[in-house]
Amino acid sequence: MYSIVMLVSGTGLGHLLTFLSLPILTRHFSPNDFEVLGVFVAIVALLSSAACCRFEIAIPLPKRDKNALTLFLLSLICTTIISLLSLILILIFESKILEASSVPVFILYLVPIGVFCAATFNALQFWATREKAFDLVAKTRVSQAVAGNGTQLLAAFLSIPSGLVFGQLLNYVSGIFSTSKYLLTHHGQVLKTIKKKHLYFIARRYRQYPQLSTFEVLANNGGIQLPIVLIAYFVVGPEAGYLFLALKILQVPMALIGGSIAQVFYAEVAKASKDQVAMITEKNLLSLLKLGVGPLIFIGCTAEVFSGYIFGDGWRRTGEIMMILTPWFALQFLASPISMIMHVNNAQKQMLCLTLFGFAIRIGSLIFAYFVFSDHYTEFLGLACAVFYLICLITFSYKSNVSYYRLLGQAAIPIGIVFLWAVLAVAVRGVFL
Repeated sequence: MYSIVMLVSGTGLGHLLTFLSLPILTRHFSPNDFEVLGVFVAIVALLSSAACCRFEIAIPLPKRDKNALTLFLLSLICTTIISLLSLILILIFESKILEASSVPVFILYLVPIGVFCAATFNALQFWATREKAFDLVAKTRVSQAVAGNGTQLLAAFLSIPSGLVFGQLLNYVSGIFSTSKYLLTHHGQVLKTIKKKHLYFIARRYRQYPQLSTFEVLANNGGIQLPIVLIAYFVVGPEAGYLFLALKILQVPMALIGGSIAQVFYAEVAKASKDQVAMITEKNLLSLLKLGVGPLIFIGCTAEVFSGYIFGDGWRRTGEIMMILTPWFALQFLASPISMIMHVNNAQKQMLCLTLFGFAIRIGSLIFAYFVFSDHYTEFLGLACAVFYLICLITFSYKSNVSYYRLLGQAAIPIGIVFLWAVLAVAVRGVFL
C-alpha cells in the first residue's frame, strides 16, 4: 500500500502541475500549436516504446542483479541504435515528411533526442521498480513536471510558438538524471564487470522479448499514437490539437492511479505463486474500479460543460471529444494495469495477436471514416478503442485465473461508488446544459 501511495502522490503532483498549467497554455497557444505538439509526442512515444527492444520489461525478473543490469545495458545499447537510425531516416526523408505534415523542420530533429531520453528513462523506471525505489520514481515525476511545464509557461509569456515542444523535450531529458544517479551510485561497480560475453548470453536468454514483444508494443502504441498523426493528416483544421488535449486530460487518471498500480502489480506478480496471482489481480481490479473509474466518468461527461470556462472559448470541442472517448478510457483504465500478466506468463504470442487486432481495429476505423464518414473520425476511434479494451480486460482476467464469482461478490461498494459519480455527472449536465 505504501508503494502505491508513494507513486500516486508523486505522479499526482506532477499531473496536478500539468493540469494547472493547461488553462494558461491554451490561452497563449492555439489548437494548431497543440497539434504540432501532439504529432511530436506521438512520434516520440511510438519510437521510444520499442527503442529498448523490450529488454527493459524483463529487468525486474532475474534473481541476480548482474543479469538485470545486463538487461539494462542491452536496453541502452538498443536505444542508442534506434535513436541514431531515426536521425538518419529524418535526414534522408526530410522533404517528404515536411510535405505530409505541419511540423516545423527543426522540431523533426528534436525527435531522436526525445526518443533516446524517453526510452532511457523507461528502462531506468523498470530498474527502480525492481529495487522498489518508488519514492525515487515519484520525485522524478515531479521534477519532470516542474521542468517541462515551467519551460512551456515561460515560452507562453515570451510568445515562443515552439515552446510547447521544447518543454516536452525538457520533460524527457530531466527524467533520466536522478534515476541514473541512483543506479550508478548503488550498482556502478557491478556495471563495470559486465563483459561482452555476458551481454550475448543474456540477449540470447531473453530473445523472446525483442522477437515478440517489440512488434506487440509497436502495434499497441501505433494504435494509440498514430490516430493523432492520421487525423492531423486527414483533417483540414486543428482537430488533432483538440483530440490531443482531450487525450492528455483523460489520461490523467490512468497515469495517476492506473500507472502506479500497474508498476506495483508487476513487482508483486513477478514473484508470486500461481495461486496468489488471481488474488492480486482481483485486488487490483477492485482498487481501480473504486479509485478511478467514477472520477473518469464524471470528468468525461461534464467536460463539455466546463471546457470553455477552463481552457478558453476556442476549446469547447475538446469537451465534446472527452465525452465521446469516456467509455474507451474507462475500459482501458481497468485493463491496462493488469496487462503485464501476459509477460509474466510468457504469453507474448497471444499478446502480439491481441495487440495486432487492436492496431487493425483502431487504424481501420479511421480509414473507414475517411472514405465513408469523414466528419466522424473521433466517434469511430472511440468506439473501436472501447471494443478493443473490453476484449483486453476479459483476456487479461482469464490469464490471471480471476474468479468472476468471487470478484463480483466483492465489487458491490466499488460499483456503488461508480454509480454515484455517474449520477453526479448527469445532475451537473442537467443544471448547466
